[in-house]
Amino acid sequence: MTKQTATIALLTHAPSDLSVLLAARLQLPEEFAIVHALDLQQLDTPADMMKLWQNELLACRLILLRVLGRMGSVPGLTELVSEVRRSGCHLIAISGTGEPDPELAAISTVSPMVLHQTIAYFQAGGSLNLAQLLRYLSDHLLMTGFGYDVPTGLPDHGIYHPDLPQQATLADWQAHCRRDRPSVGLVFYRAHWMSGNTRFIDALVDALDRHDMNALPIFTGSLRAGAGVDSAANSDSASLPSALAYFRDGETTRIDVLINTTSFAMGEITAGGPTPAGWSVRVLEQLNVPVLQAMTSGMTEAHWQESARGMNPLDAAMNVVLPEFDGRIITVPISFKAQTGSSSNTPADYAPVADRIERVAGLAARFARLKRIANADKRIAFIFTNSNSKASQIGNAVGLDAPASLMQLLQSMRETGYDVGSLPADGTALIHTLIDRCAYDTTFLTSAQLQNAAGRVSTSQYADWFAELPHEMQAKMIDQWGLPPGEAYLHEGHLALAGLALGNIFVALQPPRGYGMDPDAIYHQPDLPPTHHYFALYRWLRDTWRADAIVHVGKHGTLEWLPGKGVGLSRQCFPDALLADMPLFYPFIINDPGEGAQAKRRAHAVVVDHLTPPMTTADTYGALAQLTQLVDEYYQVEVLDPSKL
Repeated sequence: MTKQTATIALLTHAPSDLSVLLAARLQLPEEFAIVHALDLQQLDTPADMMKLWQNELLACRLILLRVLGRMGSVPGLTELVSEVRRSGCHLIAISGTGEPDPELAAISTVSPMVLHQTIAYFQAGGSLNLAQLLRYLSDHLLMTGFGYDVPTGLPDHGIYHPDLPQQATLADWQAHCRRDRPSVGLVFYRAHWMSGNTRFIDALVDALDRHDMNALPIFTGSLRAGAGVDSAANSDSASLPSALAYFRDGETTRIDVLINTTSFAMGEITAGGPTPAGWSVRVLEQLNVPVLQAMTSGMTEAHWQESARGMNPLDAAMNVVLPEFDGRIITVPISFKAQTGSSSNTPADYAPVADRIERVAGLAARFARLKRIANADKRIAFIFTNSNSKASQIGNAVGLDAPASLMQLLQSMRETGYDVGSLPADGTALIHTLIDRCAYDTTFLTSAQLQNAAGRVSTSQYADWFAELPHEMQAKMIDQWGLPPGEAYLHEGHLALAGLALGNIFVALQPPRGYGMDPDAIYHQPDLPPTHHYFALYRWLRDTWRADAIVHVGKHGTLEWLPGKGVGLSRQCFPDALLADMPLFYPFIINDPGEGAQAKRRAHAVVVDHLTPPMTTADTYGALAQLTQLVDEYYQVEVLDPSKL
């Protein structure tokens, strides 16, 4: 707060009011009275209120008090009212919910008409109406003559684009965008638009433009608004919510990808029980586009950077856990709260984080590419788990015959136009072909196999990739595994990557997370960085083989367990650094949602659940069954006719 004495003061529980007032002051005449906003959340005791009165409010002629909750939520309110009445200052007390409150009306010193008009201006919302309210109050109570307009109703939903007029229409947007580009829908809260907190949207629009994509940002109060939820609950079809209707054009969809920044879930959630697919699922099916969930956090960026957890429990619940019920793809936080000045009473701004904005834009671009290119041109990498590097345990996914399942997938893909090359006869033949080419089991690995590996990364190329990692991550990898490119699977100046190329399909083995240690310790150690060889595979798939998407075949690989934040990853988190903006699809057993959530939240995975295997009686099989039969016969003969043993 400046040292100038305020004539009008706004005391509020709502931080957004501070931002709205900042924008409103810019719309007032230069000769208008000094107006300050003060955050009631900074007051803990009645003494704090009296200190505020003596230092900031004593010379005020008008105090606007906007209370969220009961009067008792304002420390020292009784003392403030007494001082106001003694001083002759005007006091207007209203509820932050916008509803009339008899208790607050009783402590106000203005007429019911002025109180009613004040509520009307706040209900209309936005900096435009707040500026007109200040002019109205100044003229009526301070006897000025600035003039004012009546409250102007602002739209509940609409288009906001930094390069378009304030009240832009779809026609304006269509004239602005390039038809040859993919389009991305953005959804954000109306409160941000009204308070001018749109820097994170502006940054996202700019990032999408750099990726040659159109952005269609829509503000709304809720994704549920206008959906006809009650009527749709028992219907096979549901009308689109008002915000999402902007993305629909008759029977077609205007956008290729949707980025959502609003919190909570669209549909109803059954606490403590199963939540069935409801109207929200049918609504999103109408759009038929990937929905990326980007987070606008209430934390500060410094707090997030220092936190091993990442998002605090409130942010995680509202921006990750609940949105998962709609099937949204979880990405990363793109903005954090930041004070716009040195005082605690200055408004909080949602400051964008450039590299996280870029991550979400990159993901959107890659998902849009998947939607637009022909199946025959898509390059898809499948990754088998191989955590302990043993050839006998390649693809040992929990509850899934990974090789046989992959063969079924590839055959189905061939029927829908994918280039899968010449397929092996079955899953067993696929595994043997992989092992013969090159695998990570050092018991059987030969120099010829390393030379013949399907993927090879030169030491110079890897050095360039390694140099792009944040210095902190480089240090961790060097401290654990030595200087790049390390020693594992290195042959004639190249890192060998086990895999098999089948047309535009690449079947890879996930490298061991470590070596020279107990395999179980390697698998579960939360602070163990990946090896140079591990990092090389994911960069090779992205930058050399040029995959359009990756599929981890079955529970569970090790990527989502690499060191980093629990949720809301930064660029210093290993899953984010290795996977980057590559789309990840993940068939995962349905009875382990806890570990599936790890992949969703730390690796932006699209989890496709599969059922558990059918139950059957455990018994011997194959050679073991034959051996059991021979042992039984031996002991029978021993009893009945020992001479025949």
